[in-house]
Amino acid sequence: MKNPAPALKSTYVNRHNRHSLSTCRARSQTGQALAEFAIVIPVILLLLCNLMDFGRAMLCYNFVCGAARDAARYAATHGADSASPTTSSAVSNYVAGELPQGLSSSELTVTTTWSPNENAGSTVHVTVQYNYQPMTPMFVLKALSLASGSQMTMS
Repeated sequence: MKNPAPALKSTYVNRHNRHSLSTCRARSQTGQALAEFAIVIPVILLLLCNLMDFGRAMLCYNFVCGAARDAARYAATHGADSASPTTSSAVSNYVAGELPQGLSSSELTVTTTWSPNENAGSTVHVTVQYNYQPMTPMFVLKALSLASGSQMTMS
């Protein structure tokens, strides 16, 4: 009859070796996952920051369109025949007062023209332009000029 002890010993050694191999593989895969994460995270962060910049650009464009419409309405209702007539600088100040927080008034340009004059029946044209500067570096886009105009008949 054979001694069962050597068989138990080899089984124990095999189990122990398998355990150490799986631990080694787990450590290797952890290092691989960390390397993949280090490669992918800058791309994901850049995309996320550019997405936020796109949202800011849409906010600026929405402001420019709405401000041009509101400024034209303000200038049309405050003509030479009204109790408080307006000027180009007053229209510019009106638009600057509507500027959302976080946008710079130094990047804002407002142009107001009356045709032929500021009396009732004439037209007023207001153009609002904002030079948008992205917060994150983009490869192609350095600055974006957003402009909108609105024209109304004076009342």
